[in-house]
Amino acid sequence: MLRAPATILEAVLLLLAAAQAFGQVSLLDPSFMIGSGPDGPVDALVLQTNQRILVGGEFTAISGCSNSFLARLNADGSVDCSFDPAGQTDGLVRCLLQQPDGKVLVGGGFGWLLGQERSALARLLEDGSIDASFDPSAVLNTNTDVYAVALQDDGRLLVAYYTTEHYAFQIVRLSTNGTPDPTFVCTNLVKGYIMALLPQPDGSVLFGGNGCGLDESTNYTLFRLTASGQMDAAFDSGLNLCSAFSLVRQTNGQILVGGSLSRRGALSSVPLLRLNSDLTWDETFNPDTFADAPETTYIGSLVLQPDGKFVAGGWFFEVGGYWRRHIVRFTPEGHVDGCFDPGLGLGDSGDTPVRALALQPDGRILVGGQFTGVDTALGMCNLGRLLPQSGCDLTRVYLIYEEYLNGGNQTIAAATFPPGGTNYLEFSDDLKTWQSVQTNSDPYILYYQFSLADPPSGFFRARQER
Repeated sequence: MLRAPATILEAVLLLLAAAQAFGQVSLLDPSFMIGSGPDGPVDALVLQTNQRILVGGEFTAISGCSNSFLARLNADGSVDCSFDPAGQTDGLVRCLLQQPDGKVLVGGGFGWLLGQERSALARLLEDGSIDASFDPSAVLNTNTDVYAVALQDDGRLLVAYYTTEHYAFQIVRLSTNGTPDPTFVCTNLVKGYIMALLPQPDGSVLFGGNGCGLDESTNYTLFRLTASGQMDAAFDSGLNLCSAFSLVRQTNGQILVGGSLSRRGALSSVPLLRLNSDLTWDETFNPDTFADAPETTYIGSLVLQPDGKFVAGGWFFEVGGYWRRHIVRFTPEGHVDGCFDPGLGLGDSGDTPVRALALQPDGRILVGGQFTGVDTALGMCNLGRLLPQSGCDLTRVYLIYEEYLNGGNQTIAAATFPPGGTNYLEFSDDLKTWQSVQTNSDPYILYYQFSLADPPSGFFRARQER
């Protein structure tokens, strides 16, 4: 099976899109005016109640504005260049969380935020200014780095942070004003990286991350703390040492777990599992298969829609027989939604293409991470927005100008297809007579036959026979 090599894509021309059902051909939202986007990875996204967008990450500029590590966008995606200009924030922002009252928690590895001395965690008012009433300095300082935050129903805040004092992670619970909660004491030091926290209805806390473990005998990746903060020794996730990057509770109480997950006794890892509400594995959950190598495939971010469908982003190319480059939407049962077609998907830039997803009230989806383009919009880096619906089960064809990292140039005709048929890529120089240049039953065709100096003079079309 062909797989696109690591490349720098210079331009993409959509030659023909033959939709097999009514609907929007591309999910790419052309009204999102982000331009070239951030110059570094995006780690966190929040849609504010006024429809402005807060963006956190490892960038120093965004679309020409020097908004280091934390930026604010207008509803149309244009950058508010007056918000957090260069030098006001001195370290990366790893996580953002909006409270029900509209205030936003900001966590990361900074010592100054928006020009004020704040170490690792701060809270913003709705207007974007620092909330002076929130002070977590009794716990967090310049030796700490916040990786994950979560809110309990009572407003108290769970924080997972790395400390150079112990070179390990700790979890603390803060009161609404940022002071430590004395009723929650977690003395455990966790190796690896804590990436996800999920409060449970009974007051306990589920958490997971990348290679987490207490010692060599407890490398289970998922752990549970009691309501008082003690490690629950009775909980055994049944996982080997692996990665759990995202935890999302569905409306029925079951929990989606995204990562690179290896159950004890399994032959290989999988990117998606589901827990029942009692934290046992749901053996009836059989999501569509990810066809890529298990050792490289993972889900890094999940977002749940009101209709029960959920969007997953990570590192993968083919899911359930569909071409879904790094982003896919599933039905509540775990089947690929054929009416959410990202086309070419997200262009490769690193090994973590999707790090953050956020759902707008109108169903549009904000995507942040480390990528070089969104579908045909190559050069839209690290941040984009997708429409909620495309045409269902589309066949699309593109011409891609591709510059190899070793200096060679080629032009590639490419097409994507829904599963279940015989696929044809055809060429014509007069739009009357068509000649098949390649056929297969894969979800895509890549046809390498041209150089940039000698591009094809004619037309391509894609079709499928069932």
